[in-house]
Amino acid sequence: MALLTSDSNGVFWVSYPACLVGPVPPFRACLVNLPAGDCDQHVASSGPDGATAPLRVRFRLQPRTREYRVYRRVDNGPLTLVAQGPATYDALQPGKLIETLDEAIPAVAARLCYFVQLLDEHGNGSPLALIGCKQVRPPKLPVPTLSEPAAVGDINQPQVALTWFCPTAGVHRFQIKLQVADSEGGAQPSGFLSTQLRRDASFLSLSAYAGLRPRTQVNSFVQGLAATALVNFDEAHLTPPIGSQFGPGPQFTLTADVRANTSYLISVAAVDEQGMVGPSSPVYEFMWRPPVVLQNVPWPARPLPHVDLNYFQAILISNTNLYPRYPVGVVIGGGRTVLDDYLLNLQNPDHIPVQPPSSVLTRTLTGETALPCVLYRMQVANALFPRVSGDIIQVSPLIETIAWHNPCLFGEGPCFASYIRDPLIRPLYFQELSTGDTFFWRFNLCLLDTQPVISGARYRYFLVHFNEKREPDRIYPCGEVDIP
Repeated sequence: MALLTSDSNGVFWVSYPACLVGPVPPFRACLVNLPAGDCDQHVASSGPDGATAPLRVRFRLQPRTREYRVYRRVDNGPLTLVAQGPATYDALQPGKLIETLDEAIPAVAARLCYFVQLLDEHGNGSPLALIGCKQVRPPKLPVPTLSEPAAVGDINQPQVALTWFCPTAGVHRFQIKLQVADSEGGAQPSGFLSTQLRRDASFLSLSAYAGLRPRTQVNSFVQGLAATALVNFDEAHLTPPIGSQFGPGPQFTLTADVRANTSYLISVAAVDEQGMVGPSSPVYEFMWRPPVVLQNVPWPARPLPHVDLNYFQAILISNTNLYPRYPVGVVIGGGRTVLDDYLLNLQNPDHIPVQPPSSVLTRTLTGETALPCVLYRMQVANALFPRVSGDIIQVSPLIETIAWHNPCLFGEGPCFASYIRDPLIRPLYFQELSTGDTFFWRFNLCLLDTQPVISGARYRYFLVHFNEKREPDRIYPCGEVDIP
């Protein structure tokens, strides 16, 4: 870095010696305090380990000035005092400049704006005056975070989709580095093409980059040295400048043509306006393979379950006050008997006068009972609900057997009765007039609807029977129920 002055013609020039071992390395320069303008962007240092380059703040004094104060605003943050000191206005030198240095440059990209305030002999301060603003660029370019490349396109045009995330402070464009497994050092074309990319002619393919090779690419013999493995890239491509041509970021995407069945190592690096390339992202290995065409195996056609007669009837049981949580049930069995007062006691409503409960299940013409079965329902239109969805919902789990025990073993009742333990199957008693004035007691075994219902709605029920393979084989319509 050097301070340059112009010649008598106002021309600035740099003498650079001839380099015999390679191309001329890049260097930076900008105009400072010239009538033509100043640098829009301030480079805080020449490198991550270099000394910090301060910003020089210059301003002129006004009559009666005795003190100055310089404030700084970082982005849209609050004003902070960065410099102050005594300063007396000299009428013999009205254009004299006062200069202060701001050496506390932020480590991240930021826009710095400076303001000055002058104070008189009584300590009265003037309004804050804006001196100027500078965009400070971080000394080191950010490292892009590359996502795993995705295979897109088809067999006629294989492509790779690249996505990476990178802060845009100080970044002008990106460089995509490639290593092709069968390119033999770049002798054969890589086939990596995109309308958004141009080949980086200044890229040195002999350069080695440390710490980029993924662990899966290192032999087991040197697994412990995976972090220091070297990668030699064959070629590099440059993206358009970020902005309207390539997107504002910080997430960027790119699609490029590749060769099928070719192994690529891909990495992305940020490039600034001077062409300096920042650290590269970790490498991803990518290979485009033709998609595997799966044989279309047709699903075997299965017959629909047979719709049988309505052997089972849905009834409204909420008026019994025995099971207020379940107002509807489907009768799957029952019996008729003369019982004593013990079994009819409402404190024992789960007794039935027979063992086992399966002996009183209703049987069809083929001798089948309702079990195993699942209960379904659907809402149908009525006067209160003229428009319904028509969806069929399941309102019971799969019922395969009825849980029960002998009450006399526990001192709960006679030995000829059964105590129903299944919470979803409940006995329902009512009196039945047989002959003359003789009444008999009748009970129904009801499979309860466990789902909530809507008052005033009408529901249609279906009982689906399952075979020994637990596949639905019969559907029994159970009628409709109006909820009061």
